[in-house]
Amino acid sequence: MAVLKWVQETGIDWHYIAPGKPTQNAFIESFMYRLNRTGFAGGFNS
Repeated sequence: MAVLKWVQETGIDWHYIAPGKPTQNAFIESFMYRLNRTGFAGGFNS
């Protein structure tokens, strides 16, 4: 995977979001909620 290779090459710390912990990434949760509410997602996150 290109992102993991880039992370290894640059030495950046990689942090995962724990399963069942959407509050660790509130920005994307809010974005996906608004996207689904407007109908633009077309069931993408259903």
